[in-house]
Amino acid sequence: ENHRTETNYEDALVSKVFLFQFVNSYVSFFYIAFVKRSGVVIFGRKQDCMPAVETGPPNCMYELNKQLSWIFIFQILIGNFLEVLLPWTIGRIKMCCEGIKLKKAGNVEAKPLS
Repeated sequence: ENHRTETNYEDALVSKVFLFQFVNSYVSFFYIAFVKRSGVVIFGRKQDCMPAVETGPPNCMYELNKQLSWIFIFQILIGNFLEVLLPWTIGRIKMCCEGIKLKKAGNVEAKPLS
């Protein structure tokens, strides 16, 4: 692809990233809701939903609930890591590196990080 402007490039990139993330995150729901529920045979194995209770009949809602819970939990954890812990860690590393450079230059005594 050869875009004429930076705006066209960014618009195309946003569309592609959105489509990829949507398919990557939510295709499992469509698979569970429509393919497994119908009992289709794939690779010689019948696709059935997991039982909600050990002795109960297969229930796709239980499996959808479990899948949705895991996706949201991981999205929250990854989002919090990227938003809070990663910048904090990078800041601490930069402060440490600057302290080492100042100590080597002999300009200021390096203070321990607290």
